[in-house]
Formats: sequence, structure tokens, C-alpha cells
Amino acid sequence: QGQGRVRIQDALEKLLAPDSPHKAHKKPAAPRRKAPPMEKQVRISGMEGLMVRFARCCIPQYGDPLVGIITRGQGVSIHRTRCRNLNRVKNRDERLVEVEWVGEQALKEKVILVVKTQRSMKPLSLVTDILKEEGTSIQSGAITAQNGTYIQRLTLLVEDGPWVERILGRLNAIDGIYAERASA
Repeated sequence: QGQGRVRIQDALEKLLAPDSPHKAHKKPAAPRRKAPPMEKQVRISGMEGLMVRFARCCIPQYGDPLVGIITRGQGVSIHRTRCRNLNRVKNRDERLVEVEWVGEQALKEKVILVVKTQRSMKPLSLVTDILKEEGTSIQSGAITAQNGTYIQRLTLLVEDGPWVERILGRLNAIDGIYAERASA
């Protein structure tokens, strides 16, 4: 009967020890991706003093939109909001918590994006979908029309330059959309 006194890792090490007959069946270890540096800390909405670990499945990097999963006995597991493993807990929303980056790096800057489309406003709805996926806060926005071109001017609160470039790349990849960063 298992009483939880032996860790699985300890049992595997014992079974796969050099003198173990089971060693021949050992698979080579998969290379591990590097975890985020410890100085990149996070704040969990409404909670303090919790054990936190960054998920190895999606390796959150600074600037990524985050979500936390309350685990059993391991504190809060921090994932990117687009992590494929979140599908397992979507039906248990009570385990999901809001998470944000803190510290010097978490200072946000205002960025103005100008997004243009021809003949239709429909592609502009995709813009807000992408910004939502990226976890970007829209501070203000306006749409105007000039000679058959729809122009959406958005003021965003963003974390850093590379994040803005990623958003612009995603927007400009959509057929019929041209997006650029505007001067304030």
C-alpha cells in the first residue's frame, strides 16, 4: 500500500541506478528548456506569500500575458495565457487566478498604434481579438473613415518594445490590414 512516503523521483532513481537490471530500458532525458530568471517576479491577484513556480510547458517570459493555476500542494503554477495545458482546467475556473509581472521591468509605456483597412471595418474586429490574446490594455481608441479607408487609432499600455513589434507583426500578417506605431 502506498502511503506517500516515497517520492516517485526517488523510486525511479533507484530502479534506474547503474546496477539496476532495468537500466537498459531507460529513455534518454529530453533537453530541458531554461526557466525564467528569478528576478522576473509576478504578483498574484489578491494573494500574497504563495509558493509560485513557472510552468515548464510554456516557459513564460517577461512581457507574456500570464494566468495562474492553483495546484494541489505546489502553490500557483504560472502559465502563458495561450498555453495549451490551460484547456485541462478551463472547466474549473475557480482554480484560475490573475497574474501580472512586477518590479522595474513591469513599468508600462503608452504606445499609439494606427491600423488601416480598405473598404471594410470587419478586419478591425480582429485587431481587438489579437490585443486581447496578447494581454494588452487598450486605454483609448477611435475609428475614422477617409476616402474608403478606415483608420483605427489605439492608445495601448504595453510592457516593452519587442512586445509592440510582435503585435505589429501579427496585425500586419492579416490580409487587408496595415498597422504601424504612431508618434505620440
